Amino acid sequence: MGDERPDYAVLGLSEYSHRGNAAALLPGLENPIKKVQKYTLLALGRQEDFEDEELLWKYLLDERVDISRAACSSMQKRGFYPGAEKLYYAYCSSEEEHQKRYLLHLLLRENSWNRLPWLLRLYNEDLPEQEK
Repeated sequence: MGDERPDYAVLGLSEYSHRGNAAALLPGLENPIKKVQKYTLLALGRQEDFEDEELLWKYLLDERVDISRAACSSMQKRGFYPGAEKLYYAYCSSEEEHQKRYLLHLLLRENSWNRLPWLLRLYNEDLPEQEK
């Protein structure tokens, strides 16, 4: 994507193609322009063959609100479910308000029986740890 406007190139790839462009899009995440990174994350969420949940997880925990929001949106579009326990511990360790919001949003998408004990812990932190 050696284009003068890499943001347009990313938008074009995501708008007109939903398969086979994940590898072409990935360099957009290294672009220093925040808008290009955001559009790249959103475009990856539209790629039917994109399966790198951990990459989106990394950007979900980004300190920049737009980047974190784009990663959350892409996780939802791709149907990624990180797991209630992982989301809970990330929520508890996060200091950024926007991260907590997106982590809670994803936690609420988890299977109701899987998320219930973790939601109860958020409500009442004095509950004992779940036995494994």
